[in-house]
Amino acid sequence: MKESLSLRKWFGIMMGICGVVILVGWSSMPFTTETLIAVCLAVLSTISYGFAGVYAKKAFTGVPPLLLATGQQAGASLLLLPFTLTHLLASTSSISAVAVWSVIGLALFCTAIAYLLYFYLIDSIGPTKTLSVTFLIPVFGMIWGSFFLHEQVTVGMVIGLLIILASVFLISDIRLQALSPHKRVQM
Repeated sequence: MKESLSLRKWFGIMMGICGVVILVGWSSMPFTTETLIAVCLAVLSTISYGFAGVYAKKAFTGVPPLLLATGQQAGASLLLLPFTLTHLLASTSSISAVAVWSVIGLALFCTAIAYLLYFYLIDSIGPTKTLSVTFLIPVFGMIWGSFFLHEQVTVGMVIGLLIILASVFLISDIRLQALSPHKRVQM
């Protein structure tokens, strides 16, 4: 992509991976075939996400982000429609209004608007900086788990969080300078 991956960015990427490992921690869950499959699929999805960002930058340069986001959502809707209809026809229970509004909220705010921003960032700052935000997914999982499910936040989780945040700064090439009228934070 002709995007320079400096030593600083490579170090940030490796540091982010280590931070996620530290944040998630070692589980006492038994290691089974199902666990191995789940881990492999999680790694595969991460790799796919990385390739998708590079592909989007390469294949869709000059295409407006709104058009890309709309096309992506329309394609996903068409793919999921048969499964949705099959499930609805087989279901004997009715769908609550809360469920309908939840799906609409997720579709609009967590997917449609997010993809609009995603394609805008891919186009304007490149895939590496855009995709570095995925390191923050476990961080928000930790925050929401603590807030809504009252899960315990451990020292390891906080250390992992700090390492992840530092890695995002390294990847994004953010340099903090003494703030004065003539100097500003560069991004």
